[in-house]
Amino acid sequence: MLERAVCVAMPLSRRVSVFSLTGGVGCSTVATEVAALLARLRQERIRLVSAQGSSPVPRPPAGSALEILALPPESWPVAVPAWQAILEAQPTRAQITITDWGAAPMDALRPLGAGAHAICLVTDASRPGIERAAAVARSLRDESPVAVCAVDVHRVATSATPGLLRQMPAPAYLLRFDARRPSSLELPRPAGSATSRELLRLGAELMSAVVTPDAERAGAEAQP
Repeated sequence: MLERAVCVAMPLSRRVSVFSLTGGVGCSTVATEVAALLARLRQERIRLVSAQGSSPVPRPPAGSALEILALPPESWPVAVPAWQAILEAQPTRAQITITDWGAAPMDALRPLGAGAHAICLVTDASRPGIERAAAVARSLRDESPVAVCAVDVHRVATSATPGLLRQMPAPAYLLRFDARRPSSLELPRPAGSATSRELLRLGAELMSAVVTPDAERAGAEAQP
């Protein structure tokens, strides 16, 4: 059922912005894994744009057919015109564009929301991180649909963490973390693992968000 939700048909290309409020919480990993998930299940052109400055361009999981672009480092932080230009310069059109904005400044959050059909806000799994993400998600709901991804990068999640995430003003998901793996998230993993299910739920939520009527008003710029 979740896989069918990820593969929902969409008549127009769509954009998802992935960003965090602080560095080192797994933003690039989440953007890469979501893009790879969509490419694998939807079997269509999915574009991953690295727009996070001088940080290394993420590498997709083995066997992925993702199209990967990168903004020049000098265009960070959050140069939306440069991002639009690099998309418009591409000869092919991606059905879905996932942009990794990294740790975005607070004053850039609304432009990011206005330029996307859905937002994935990445935070760590600490109580302060979740509470801050809740406040930001609440402020961005008028720009675009928001989903929150809490990555347990510091191994601080407790039995109370799922309850905190259920109180979010937006759908929220908890992903485990393994620094020993090249992709940071616990991948590859059995299809039935908790992290696989949460990643699939996140992908389904984002795809549902970008095809809702409310998403039509987001991203007035030209489609990539």
